[in-house]
Amino acid sequence: MIATAVFAADCPETPCKHEKVCVREQGSNFCVHPAEKDKACTKESKKNGVYENQPPCDAGLTCDTSLTVPVCK
Repeated sequence: MIATAVFAADCPETPCKHEKVCVREQGSNFCVHPAEKDKACTKESKKNGVYENQPPCDAGLTCDTSLTVPVCK
């Protein structure tokens, strides 16, 4: 039996809408909202614009990578 993710997006080939970003998690790509204050984040994106496991911070916030788990501040 082969399982497929129902909510997997075709991003980055099909751009995310509504200010969402493309995040790859457990082998599938999803369009998600940027991370809010005190939520896990990443500063790094792959060369094709897909973020790995966590989204970047929302506008006006920065990803504090000095912590064990980076969060938006």
